[in-house]
Amino acid sequence: MIKVEFHQFFALFSEPRRAALLAATEHRLYEAGALVFDEGDASDALYLVLDGEVELRKRTDTGKVEILARVRGDECFGEMGVLDGCGRSAAAYTVSDTRLARIPGAAVLSALAEEPSSTVIRMFRSVSDRLRRTDIDYVSETFRAERFP
Repeated sequence: MIKVEFHQFFALFSEPRRAALLAATEHRLYEAGALVFDEGDASDALYLVLDGEVELRKRTDTGKVEILARVRGDECFGEMGVLDGCGRSAAAYTVSDTRLARIPGAAVLSALAEEPSSTVIRMFRSVSDRLRRTDIDYVSETFRAERFP
């Protein structure tokens, strides 16, 4: 289990912004199979995984549910919607009993606005890296499923 103040997300920020973000953070416990947020919901917060695991799921046009990614300890999710202001592009469900830290989007955006541009670039690199890994994993899994039905 990770203590919230040691989560890698906070390493992006200077001490004053880190303290403000920690002060705005809410701790939440979820049982296995719980819905954290649904596709289309307002992107009002990002989440840090402190313990457990979360699946990001997307419903296809045919009604099938695809698992886009699994997020585990010391990772975050939900930041893309906070950054772009759009609704949730996927649903988030806990895989196991999970402890999350929820940081309101307004607090994140305020902290980013006060930080140097290098912090914003590091944040976008983090999002970009995860999207790239998700794309690679999704394409690999789709290829495998089509090849070995």
